[in-house]
Amino acid sequence: MAVNEGGASRAAERPQETTMTITSTVHRPPCIRTVFARLRRLAFAGLAGLAAAGATLSPTLADERGQIEPRTIDRAIVPTNVERGDRDFDGKGPIITVGTRLFVGRNGRAVFAEVIMSAREDGGDGSRTSIGPLTFEVWRWQPSDGARFVREITSPTISTVRFRSGPGCAPIGCALIGAAEDGGLIVTVNGNGPVRDIRLLGDTLGDDISTDNNPHGDTSIRRIRFNPVNVIFTDSLVRS
Repeated sequence: MAVNEGGASRAAERPQETTMTITSTVHRPPCIRTVFARLRRLAFAGLAGLAAAGATLSPTLADERGQIEPRTIDRAIVPTNVERGDRDFDGKGPIITVGTRLFVGRNGRAVFAEVIMSAREDGGDGSRTSIGPLTFEVWRWQPSDGARFVREITSPTISTVRFRSGPGCAPIGCALIGAAEDGGLIVTVNGNGPVRDIRLLGDTLGDDISTDNNPHGDTSIRRIRFNPVNVIFTDSLVRS
């Protein structure tokens, strides 16, 4: 007991009691798929940030359907080997066959076109030539595409085009019809499947099967254009 100046006693002071209420929150860890999805999102967001502006495709984190537009093959395809007969189709065709196949490569980061061409004389000594398969990259993944790779092609991937060339014509006559080289008309043939059209040269007034890689005045493909291709995009690289 403590005594004050008046002799009265007072109770010793007691410290105040403080009550604290602690609220706990239980956080459930996210599922492993969510964790990986977040990691992928962060990784590819950083990758996309390094790319130049003007992205052609937006990133995706799940399989989704879309389209790509394959680039035109504008490099001349010129067969040079004689498999039968001589180098002149002599106005008998030739019958030209062009086979094209699209496929996914580089773990979904590219689409390629495989091209085979043959030309044969329709009669005569059956002169014949062919070339291929030749492979061309017609679509390539860019960093601006983010997490967006081609898993598979869902539209037709194979095209077969057959065309019988007309005989070579005199330069004046050809000029009235269209573009020509060495008396041979350069024509555009409609395609099918993934191929929109093919521009080619068939028979000419001289020899038709080339002796070099120069397409001028020789049976050859000058251009292959493609239709838009339906694909499934995925957010992870595709196993080869």
